[in-house]
Amino acid sequence: MVTIPVWLEQLQQTPHKDFHWFSQEEIENRQTHSSIDAHLQKWGLTGETADQARSLLQHMVQVGEGFRVPGANESIQHTVEYWLNQQDPSQLWAALHYHALPQLFFPVGNEFTAITRALALYHAEEKGEYPAQCRLFVGLLEGLSLSELEHMLLFRPAFGGFRVRGSTTPLRNNYPRITELWTTHSRSLLRLIWFEHIETSLVHIEYQPVQQQQTIASYNEAFGYHFPLNIPVDVAELLHGFVNLNAEQLFNEMQELPDEEVNFYLFILANILPPSSTDALTTYILPFYLHPSREIREMVIEIVQEYREPSILRVLLQREEDPDVQAIIQDALQQMEA
Repeated sequence: MVTIPVWLEQLQQTPHKDFHWFSQEEIENRQTHSSIDAHLQKWGLTGETADQARSLLQHMVQVGEGFRVPGANESIQHTVEYWLNQQDPSQLWAALHYHALPQLFFPVGNEFTAITRALALYHAEEKGEYPAQCRLFVGLLEGLSLSELEHMLLFRPAFGGFRVRGSTTPLRNNYPRITELWTTHSRSLLRLIWFEHIETSLVHIEYQPVQQQQTIASYNEAFGYHFPLNIPVDVAELLHGFVNLNAEQLFNEMQELPDEEVNFYLFILANILPPSSTDALTTYILPFYLHPSREIREMVIEIVQEYREPSILRVLLQREEDPDVQAIIQDALQQMEA
């Protein structure tokens, strides 16, 4: 039998438009017929992550549901679910939709005010202002082509809509495909820049910061991801299963790359650095200027020029021994100082 804590009984007795509470009979019936394996199969969880999800769910019971958010197909609505952890019944946990990824359930408190505040961003009707941004390097899910991947995203509950456009800027004769997505609940904007020939992508994410840091930290640790801790959980869920590297991780991976691949990934690395960060430029880009390849050194010069850092270019000019590359740096300085 499920024991309902006093604070939850008080919530159940107070009418509220965003809360529909289940009766004791409904709660126990759902507990009896709930399928943990259905959650695991939905997300293809196996091994340690499946064990972790099973551990999270085995003490959870759904006690109610809340507001509904239209999906990308307006005939489908996603209902927020309220769950109680019977081992620690001190507060509610929220799942943004049916069969949400268990690792992305998040605590919302035990009072209407706290719960409403925790969920406020997740039923935004319009795409709003995005004060926070981040960039990550991602890879296609194993065995899926780009078109298959985009089709798969259409059916994820966190998918709120998209548009596809081509790039106007060539990258060494390769034209990436750009897919712009927004999430169902937080209306966060994701700009995926696909380089299909190497099955990788940059993702630029614009979002409203939220306060589910512990959930995202645990999620990152469980799956080896590197999402910012203030990112909305529906963003993390939409990109679940992708390779996910931040600048530090990609920099470390590049140390093992053959010379012919370094230049391309150097461009990728530059594009996931925090904008206008001289420290990041110094830490992750300048070490490649020690590379014997002239082409790689020229790419470093190009990146530094884009950051408009003449002092760094002067340092590179002092280090450079190739007269032709020296001329490139001097020309870059003249353009920057003109």
